[in-house]
Amino acid sequence: MDLSFKNKNMFHKTLADGFFIFASIAVLAAAFGWAVGDMWLASTQWLEIAIVFYLVAIYTRLSEEDDLKILEEKQKERKKVRRRKKK
Repeated sequence: MDLSFKNKNMFHKTLADGFFIFASIAVLAAAFGWAVGDMWLASTQWLEIAIVFYLVAIYTRLSEEDDLKILEEKQKERKKVRRRKKK
């Protein structure tokens, strides 16, 4: 499966945004649990989940640069192979 640079960039951004949204929902659940009453988990557990989701979102955004470098190298190799085949 060949992903262009734009699609690969959008994948990382979308994935990181999804984790960020879930982390924000977990923070809201913690606030709700503190103000009204716990639902499923205690407020501190919701905050722990939020922290993990935030860290995964940050890691996903940081790993994007490494993946783009790898894709760039692969694309250069494919261009070289195509040039050799044309000759």
